[in-house]
Amino acid sequence: MNNKDLAVWVVLISLTLIGFFSAESSLGKNVIVPVLLLLTGIKFLGVGFQFMELKKAHAFWQWGFVAVFFLFSCLVWFLV
Repeated sequence: MNNKDLAVWVVLISLTLIGFFSAESSLGKNVIVPVLLLLTGIKFLGVGFQFMELKKAHAFWQWGFVAVFFLFSCLVWFLV
């Protein structure tokens, strides 16, 4: 594991812990849902582009990956 992978891994672990503690906080649903969606989105894109090597893939796959993320995020946002 090189230094960049290690840095991304540390950020992912940190975002996971922040997400856990924010979900366990007493904040309202109107605050928690956007925060958790944002943290999840950052983690999703970080894993995809760093560890699945989408940054080296064709632009079609990169945009498709991001589009799927936004579609599911919007779906979750409207269902909650």
